[in-house]
Amino acid sequence: MPIQEKFGHIAWWIPVLFLLCCGMAAFIAIKWLMKHQDSKIGKFVFGLGDGIRSIAQMENKFLFLLYTVGIWGSYATVQYIAFYTLNETSNLPIGAAFSCMTFGSFGVIATQGGLGAYHFIIQSILSLYGLAKEYGFAYAWISWGVQNLVFVIGGLFALLYLPFANKDKKAAI
Repeated sequence: MPIQEKFGHIAWWIPVLFLLCCGMAAFIAIKWLMKHQDSKIGKFVFGLGDGIRSIAQMENKFLFLLYTVGIWGSYATVQYIAFYTLNETSNLPIGAAFSCMTFGSFGVIATQGGLGAYHFIIQSILSLYGLAKEYGFAYAWISWGVQNLVFVIGGLFALLYLPFANKDKKAAI
């Protein structure tokens, strides 16, 4: 497998050193956040923590977690199934789908709807699996286009459905 060939020669101590550096960076970041709790970044991070802690206070936390895992599992499955749109991507492993899902999410966060960043990230990820850049870029466009089409169709459906669903409910004033 191409990714193993690229990284198989790494000495055992490099990942250990990497983990130590990550641990030190996390320690420094936590210390900084504790000192700057009132900054925008501090409020954001502590707000995320409050959101995660609020799961413990939910009535149906198991159902919430089940739905969360189901949504992300569906997203990964769709990424994997989408590999079959091109002959060149049809032999990629499920790990490539998880990589595309994980790092592609950062591309969507980084730019409006992921335009450009998502494509670059997906193409870069797939090149680690030995795929030519052109095919990685083509797959990224197919994947991004279908996702956005589903968002638009789902949004239009919700826009048309909600007035009927809320017809019997009184407007809160």
